[in-house]
Amino acid sequence: MQFERRPRYWINPDSRKGYFAELALLESDRGQAYMLEKSQIEGEAIRYVDWVLPGILGMNMMFSSLFGVGYVVVRYRKNG
Repeated sequence: MQFERRPRYWINPDSRKGYFAELALLESDRGQAYMLEKSQIEGEAIRYVDWVLPGILGMNMMFSSLFGVGYVVVRYRKNG
């Protein structure tokens, strides 16, 4: 394989999970770990609820739409 650039991975230095993910990555590719290019990312941390609540609301809206359409189809089949 030939790459124009070395394969790159992104890591958040403030994250505990990122530290262990980086260790696992480097251990899994011992022979070619020197070829990887590390890039650090920074950003403000968000709470879990700030991340999951919009997803739950979105899934609820999609389910409600599907239920509404399905209910109409079943009602039309039943009543003709």
